[in-house]
Amino acid sequence: MPEGEKRLKIMKDASLRAILIGDPDWRPTPISSMWVDEADGTEHAGPVTVSCREHRDLPPLWTDTEIWQWNAAAHTLVMHPTGTVA
Repeated sequence: MPEGEKRLKIMKDASLRAILIGDPDWRPTPISSMWVDEADGTEHAGPVTVSCREHRDLPPLWTDTEIWQWNAAAHTLVMHPTGTVA
């Protein structure tokens, strides 16, 4: 195996879906989710007024999937349920 590569034994389950990360502090870059007029709270598709501000959220794949974080010191996986790592 190449240096740094680890093989993980997991159950064979076609429904298993997770994101594996090595750094517990890493997060994906937030994406634009909507524009909100701060004067009245109205949502817009873009900056239609001067008081519109862009709201950014983590990508849906990140918030809708289990996150598994590799703990290199303990050689174990730390499993975080869907939507708990923000």
